[in-house]
Amino acid sequence: MKALFRNLTLTLALLVLPAASYSQLAPEWITRVPVGSSLTAGIQGFHVDPDGTSYMTGISGPSPNTDITTVSLAPDGTIRWSQTWNSVGSGADQARGIAMGPDNVLYVVGNTPGPQSFANVLVLAYDAATGLLLDTIQYSSAPGTSEFGESIVADSAGNIYIGGGTVGDGLDVMTLKFNAAGDLQWRRIWDGPAFAPFSTDVAVKVLLDLTGDLLVLIEGVQSSQHPDYVVVKYAGANGATRWEANWGVTGFDAPSDMEIDALGDIYVTGLGIDSIDKISTIKLNGSNGQLLWQFYDAVGLDHGVGGLFLDGTGGVIIDGNSDPDGDQSNFNNQFYTIKRDALTGALLWTHIYGDTCVGCYDIPSDVGVDSAGNVIVLGSTSSPPFNNDKILLVLDNATGLEINRGLIFHTGSEILSSGSLRFDSAFNVYDGGSVYN
Repeated sequence: MKALFRNLTLTLALLVLPAASYSQLAPEWITRVPVGSSLTAGIQGFHVDPDGTSYMTGISGPSPNTDITTVSLAPDGTIRWSQTWNSVGSGADQARGIAMGPDNVLYVVGNTPGPQSFANVLVLAYDAATGLLLDTIQYSSAPGTSEFGESIVADSAGNIYIGGGTVGDGLDVMTLKFNAAGDLQWRRIWDGPAFAPFSTDVAVKVLLDLTGDLLVLIEGVQSSQHPDYVVVKYAGANGATRWEANWGVTGFDAPSDMEIDALGDIYVTGLGIDSIDKISTIKLNGSNGQLLWQFYDAVGLDHGVGGLFLDGTGGVIIDGNSDPDGDQSNFNNQFYTIKRDALTGALLWTHIYGDTCVGCYDIPSDVGVDSAGNVIVLGSTSSPPFNNDKILLVLDNATGLEINRGLIFHTGSEILSSGSLRFDSAFNVYDGGSVYN
């Protein structure tokens, strides 16, 4: 029997995009960090400081003894430090998220084997300047229970908040708060009304609001055995539930991203089922969770969602993809970028990129808006004349028309996958993605 292995690398690409000019969209540098042949290997978290120092964390090593590799890059793309964390034994150590805290402490969250090889929540705290491991938190709520951390955020006092999972009647959402010393402050469980084996509730993202309360975005399975968007607001101090809101129809409603505006209102986007699979975006009142508006977007018969970005001037930008004919086997998805008015939800424009030929597979990964108000969309493209290449589109924020683009070309048999988009204080664009070869 022949075994097939893939060598996966963490990739970071920076493109210099001055706010006043887009004359040349070429990579300033590309840095690759090999992470081994495991099918789960690759980048899991990405952070960029205002000065352009960047941090990546991901899964490395061979299966099943995977490790956690965390790397910091200088603004010129050179590696400042690299640390690999390997627990005792041969179990799977997995990174799932990254966040910067106060005092230049970098946090990585994921999971590591505990007693009897059940997964425990793992938090690694690094000195962001040197890569020195400052602290390790390994948490389990009970023996014989598999648990993990998925998303992490830190407040100004050094408290950390984790959205993750625990095994109950299926997968339940577990939210944890630790203080700066690593002591558990509170733990909350969210379990939807569905029964096992359909009860698979997932923490998608955690965010702190303007008052220090925690918002947890959940894909929560309802009694209909279909998931809804669920947002829970916990008091940051003690974990008390401020409010809980869910949105969905009788079909499949799966959230992908959540953001908060300057007034504390909340925006969520993801997939929703109306008559067909569509992109569904909602706005909630941040003080009480009341639904303010909800709209569907569709241009084909099957869709996907990358992320959501608030442009700061009253616009909500969603990057998604559309399969024009609903046939997933012919790989002809296109970029589908949408702008809505933040106040009313009114549709302002849409933008489509990519051909519809068989194998013309175009998938966006993230979206942002620069200091000049231009919309930046990152993704991968295989529409002619491109094949397994990375593309960056610059769209006019007022009209959605493309005004420029940048490209990174694959080499040989490489498959390039674009990832998270981040800006530094000068609005240079950073792309944390992957290369399979």
